[in-house]
Amino acid sequence: MKLRGHHLICLHYYRGEGYSNAYVEHLWKMVKKAEGGEIIEVIAGADDICKACPYLKGDICAHKEGSDQEIRELDRKAFDFLSVHPGSRVLWSDLQKKV
Repeated sequence: MKLRGHHLICLHYYRGEGYSNAYVEHLWKMVKKAEGGEIIEVIAGADDICKACPYLKGDICAHKEGSDQEIRELDRKAFDFLSVHPGSRVLWSDLQKKV
């Protein structure tokens, strides 16, 4: 599975809220995959979670003006905090120890 920086952190705290029932269901599937030990490829930009978001336009978050830039900054901070970078391959269990 492919995840962007801030999803490497926030998905640990996911509790079932989202834009729609389909989006919520998609996020739970992603959590289960991660918890099941699937290798996570760290990427920059829209990831496997973003694909289900109604605000994703191509590879850009169009939730509101400036959203994409804000999210990319969150990703950068998450990369630094977790000591990972785009292209890294990690396990959920290893990320849990850092979060």
